[in-house]
Amino acid sequence: MQDTGVLRLEVQEGFYILTIDNPPVNAGSTPVRAGLLTCLAQAAALEVDGIVILGAGRSFIAGSDIGEFGAPLGQPELPQVIAAIEASPQPVCAAMHGAALGGGFELALGCDLRIAAPDAVLGLPEVTLGIMPGAGGTQRLPRLTGVAGAIALVCSGRRVNAPEALHLGLFDALALSAGARDLIAAAIAAIRAVPVKWRLREAMVPAADPQAVQAAEDRALRRGKGRPNVTEAIRLVKLSADLPAEEALTTERAAFQTFRLQEEAFALRHLFFAERAATRIDGLKAEPARVARVGVVGGGTMGQGICRAVLAAGLPVILVERDATARDMARDAIAQALQASVAKGRLVATEAGQRKALLSASDQMVDLAECDPVIEAVFEDLAVKKELFATLDSLLKPGAILATNTSYLDIDAMAAVTTRAADVVGLHFFSPADVMTLLEVVGARATSDRTLATALAFAKTLGKQPVVARAAEGITPRAFTAQDIQNRLLGAILNEAALVLAEGTTQCPGDIVVTLVHGYGFPRWRGGPLWWASGETRDRDAAMTDAVTIAADAGYGAGAVDANLAPLRAKRKEIDQRKSGHA
Repeated sequence: MQDTGVLRLEVQEGFYILTIDNPPVNAGSTPVRAGLLTCLAQAAALEVDGIVILGAGRSFIAGSDIGEFGAPLGQPELPQVIAAIEASPQPVCAAMHGAALGGGFELALGCDLRIAAPDAVLGLPEVTLGIMPGAGGTQRLPRLTGVAGAIALVCSGRRVNAPEALHLGLFDALALSAGARDLIAAAIAAIRAVPVKWRLREAMVPAADPQAVQAAEDRALRRGKGRPNVTEAIRLVKLSADLPAEEALTTERAAFQTFRLQEEAFALRHLFFAERAATRIDGLKAEPARVARVGVVGGGTMGQGICRAVLAAGLPVILVERDATARDMARDAIAQALQASVAKGRLVATEAGQRKALLSASDQMVDLAECDPVIEAVFEDLAVKKELFATLDSLLKPGAILATNTSYLDIDAMAAVTTRAADVVGLHFFSPADVMTLLEVVGARATSDRTLATALAFAKTLGKQPVVARAAEGITPRAFTAQDIQNRLLGAILNEAALVLAEGTTQCPGDIVVTLVHGYGFPRWRGGPLWWASGETRDRDAAMTDAVTIAADAGYGAGAVDANLAPLRAKRKEIDQRKSGHA
């Protein structure tokens, strides 16, 4: 066996096995691309029956190294690697497990065959980063799905699980498991069944129904809010049916190279890294507790939404209301909401039925005894919540987490009435809780690391974007009226961000970015308010904060806005240097 640092090479049963080992997610970085190119050249000189490419650890290739996108790309670039796969005299099979996204999925599309494990997730999420696929995704995918299907997948950035991907024809066969042995066995079997080269770019694009294509285009533009990269992605997908593959691939690459250096792409990459950082707490090493059954107290609008969010994650829920009438109303409302989703085509009937089966409703608190965590979503009154917490504390098993959905009440006061203050945490969902992605995880004074770790893991299970804060007055930013002028609105956001950071309410500026984007609708393509402001002139930023100062009362405190923007201004300067190749 050979080991190049990011690639392991071995021969099994007459097949050349290439294992990418670039933890944590096997990002397709420059060393990985260079290693693949070298190994493919070596394999061409060997007498082997085929080549298998797979990933070590938890994924195939989770995407390209996004950190490389803001500078001149290192050689070789991904299209060169895919060209080498296509030029290889031996059939090449991609054996995918875990994430096969972006450049990782494009590389798989460049292979002659693709097999996948049951846990595989495939997709082209580039549009969510202000760009579009740039290594053949817009050209090879339509040859499998048709133009309308490719527009839907490319322009949504949607991740597709293995059963759906197999149904769509995105890969050829399903492996028994995600284990390396089963992946390699399935790949070898696939090559032996079809021991010839089959280049996807040489296939014909299926004949398209003009109405279906137009409907897919309209839907993509509507959901993508008409962003320029979405419009360009649609154009490129449609070119797959109109131009020779080589010409269309060249056009696609040129568009990718242009868009990756646009301001919108830099802003969205800034947000991407802020979102990842928000899922971690510096120094937190505790293992999360297992969540098997969730309890929710309160069946109003928020409680129902939390239940729907938990059900969508495949977890059983017990909803408790104050009496039988309220219990039945809440349960029926959740069932009706699921049925409405089926009617709108957002949910299949079988999935709706499975979610309903996971829901139990009760008017007895004792039925929550085996739940962990239990989330309260009752009326926003501190006395009511304290009384509820005292009751739950006496019923729940030791170590069970008590969570409050409050947006501003004193969590420390709630924890104080229990004997489990270390197990109390804030889980502030944004309404509607099953739609909004933001989940504010609020640590009280005594909240343990185990509780915080469990809350973050729970957020991931729900598919939420967590942001961690400590308990403080007004956990969330204040609301602004429609009459506020732009300077006052944005100036208030910038000033409040500076104050929140100074108070230590949040651990880093990125948490503020994530909160404003996911909870309050700040445009993603601006990268959040701090990134946007760092691109404005100092005079413009001063004008915004001055507008707030003039309008504020005597209790107003000015934050260190300019100092907080300084690191981002420096980062922008570095980006400009990297773009020109002078960094």
